[in-house]
Amino acid sequence: MEELRTVELDVQKGVFNVNGIDLSNVSGFSLTFDKGLFQLEVTERFSADGTKMRPEN
Repeated sequence: MEELRTVELDVQKGVFNVNGIDLSNVSGFSLTFDKGLFQLEVTERFSADGTKMRPEN
């Protein structure tokens, strides 16, 4: 992904946006801050046939 500029997380509304892009269908993420640097890792799961698996609600 590109440079991390903004992260919006609203748990009650189910909103997860990164740089204005909706990522609410990812299966996981990790946001860290170390020595003045934010890092974001996003995880998506796929089945053996290549179909993206949606997180369970």
